[in-house]
Amino acid sequence: MSELLQSPLGTPVALGKIEGKLRELWELDEASSKASLMNLAVYSERPGALEDNQSIISKITEEQACRVLLIELDREAEGPKAEAWISTHCNLLGGQKSVCSEQIAFQLKGREVGRLRNVVFSHLESDLPLVFWWQGDLSDRFSERLYSLVDRLIIDSSEWSDPLQGFLTIQKAGAWLNGSLVCQDLEWTRAYHHRLAVASLFDEPAAIQILDSLEQVTIVANPQHRLSGLMCVSWLMVQAGWTLRPELPISSSRDENRWLMSQKNGREFEVRLDLNDSVGSLGSLEFRSKNACASVQASAVDGHLKVSLKDGQTSFELLHPAAPVDKGDLVAEQLSRGGKNALFRRMLPQLVELLSINKS
Repeated sequence: MSELLQSPLGTPVALGKIEGKLRELWELDEASSKASLMNLAVYSERPGALEDNQSIISKITEEQACRVLLIELDREAEGPKAEAWISTHCNLLGGQKSVCSEQIAFQLKGREVGRLRNVVFSHLESDLPLVFWWQGDLSDRFSERLYSLVDRLIIDSSEWSDPLQGFLTIQKAGAWLNGSLVCQDLEWTRAYHHRLAVASLFDEPAAIQILDSLEQVTIVANPQHRLSGLMCVSWLMVQAGWTLRPELPISSSRDENRWLMSQKNGREFEVRLDLNDSVGSLGSLEFRSKNACASVQASAVDGHLKVSLKDGQTSFELLHPAAPVDKGDLVAEQLSRGGKNALFRRMLPQLVELLSINKS
């Protein structure tokens, strides 16, 4: 198949001939087998996104066989105009191409309404679920006509200029679809291994005692991934039953990175989110009482998470795996886990509450 490629995106093809040209590709390469477990659409309104996403998809298709639709929309260009290219991503077995995923890349120009659905989605494999990776801010193209077709939505809220509005839009879409839309945020995925490590930490009785007498919780995140830290706060509120107390005065209580919380037993404590550009997306979570400290700390040396607990009688350290950094790896990890992502939906109201307070 590679000898047919005329550009990094593949072979140029007229819109009306895409399916026929794809069949010709397979007929010309009898050594390869086509495989698809899903439709994976990657959408961006950023110039140059097609070429950037081409390399990301090459990594994802190493683990996930799918029909890929790469979509770039230039809304400000004169148009309407649409171009398309076809190509394949093949895994090697014994030095030979074996299982391949097919890709269709679309470059759309102009503001004509309906082309995204009518031109692009007419090329889905209809018997397979649609995973839609929306990159960047949610524009007015993110509408009922679009998300009603989507089974699993992938976003990266770290790219959003207005996270509160973005999550309100996600909540509206979920309510309109009666909760059937599965949303997976890469900021949530970046915090996944930290959350697993915290959960394992509080399997220890000594750590439970710290929770019962908390004085302060400190989370450290990179400024570009502040939302990962906020999601950890929201997750802890859900899992531990903490309640936000914005009406109670503390020093800098309206600061965007400090909150007063109360436990079910009425005990009050402070939660802090410190931003530090020397850490990865998420650095550490620390739980401190008067006489003890439990923490999950990302190591910059070996790429692991160090789980530790120290009090007057107990002291231990354990290692846990850390989250991948590359976006392609994050998406592949999320796709491999699947599931309904119910915990994300449960923590979303708390996240919106935190973001709303910071807006006030």
